[in-house]
Amino acid sequence: MGEKKSFKILIADDERPARGYLRDLLEQIGGTEIVAEAVNGLDAAEKILLFEPDLALLDMSMPLMNGIEVVQCLSDDWIPDVAFVTAHDDFAVTAFELDAIDYLLKPVELERLKLTIERARERRRLKNSHLDYLDRLRKVAESPQSSECRYASRIPLRISGRIMLIEVSDLASVEADGELLSFRTIDRQKHVVNRRLKEIEEKLDPEKFIRVSRSAIVKLDLVSEISPGRHGSWTVTLSNGDKFGVSRGRSAEVRNRLMET
Repeated sequence: MGEKKSFKILIADDERPARGYLRDLLEQIGGTEIVAEAVNGLDAAEKILLFEPDLALLDMSMPLMNGIEVVQCLSDDWIPDVAFVTAHDDFAVTAFELDAIDYLLKPVELERLKLTIERARERRRLKNSHLDYLDRLRKVAESPQSSECRYASRIPLRISGRIMLIEVSDLASVEADGELLSFRTIDRQKHVVNRRLKEIEEKLDPEKFIRVSRSAIVKLDLVSEISPGRHGSWTVTLSNGDKFGVSRGRSAEVRNRLMET
């Protein structure tokens, strides 16, 4: 039998000793190549895009983005197998119940890490198994249980091969145009990415945002005017000057919500 192909691994942890500890374990295991190390979630997401590792060892609690948020913004062009690494076991039950991800409790044991790598190798070898794993991984990342807070405070956007974090507090509207979404900020900056409107709607607090049509979501407290049009249509104007049509089916809800604010 031929020698095993070197297995590419990314380590992401904001603590240098923790990264060094994993490096030492991987050196003992052999047959692996550490292609990159990341010091925060944003760094991890960008280096996954750049280095295309086979396996990403992601600390659950990192600055800028946690491990789950890193998974949420991975490019469909390359999604590695993922093992979450954490000092707390409160996520373990959800991880194993969903049978979607590997979960390593700090301090990581050598034999447990070996098993994780072997499982990842096998998923890579069996293409259908790996694709099924990716589907489950997406579901975990999108589930309410996967985050300490149900609604996002920041939304990661992949733009020109890099990851940009947009603060939800700065967000004025999100509008769909085919498969593209336009994110507009209060100061009218515009960012266009390939995402689904429903996915974003689920991340936004419904007390602060409202869907005014099939293609647009706006921040409620930025609506400065709502005006009637023809045939029962309405238009909302935001304080930054942006205007959005309100669909007939949503006009009553929009007017009622605005009266409450």
